[in-house]
Amino acid sequence: MLWPEEKGTAETAEFPDIQEYRSQLEEQTRKLIKELEGVSDCRVMITLESGYEYLYASDQTLDRTYDNSGTLLSSKADKKYILEGNGCPIIISETPPAVCGIAVVAKNISAETEYKIIRLLQAAYGISSNRISVQS
Repeated sequence: MLWPEEKGTAETAEFPDIQEYRSQLEEQTRKLIKELEGVSDCRVMITLESGYEYLYASDQTLDRTYDNSGTLLSSKADKKYILEGNGCPIIISETPPAVCGIAVVAKNISAETEYKIIRLLQAAYGISSNRISVQS
C-alpha cells in the first residue's frame, strides 16, 4: 500500500489529496493484476471508506473529586494540544483511508484468473471477497 511520508506539524506536513491517493492505489493495483498470467489489460476502481486520520500530540489532565466514602462527586477532563512555536499542533501519526471496495474489469479472462485476482486483492488490501468485483 502507499503510505504518506511526511510527518511533523500541521503547518509543515503536506496534507495529501484523497483523489490523488486513490488514483495511485488504482494504478498500483492495475499493474499488480497485469502481472498475473492471463491478464493482458484491466481497469481498476477503488472505493475508500473515509479521509485521512491524524493523531495530534496532546496533554490531558483529569480532575476527580470524591467524598469521604470514596464516591465520585465530580470529574473534569482538560485536553490541550501540544503546539510548535508557530502555533500548529504536532502530528504524531497519519493513517491513510482504508479500502472499502474494488472493482476490476479485465477482458477475456478465465474463471481461474478471476479467482486469482480476487485472492490477490484480498491479500493486498485485507478486505473480504464480497467487497471485490471482477468482470470480464
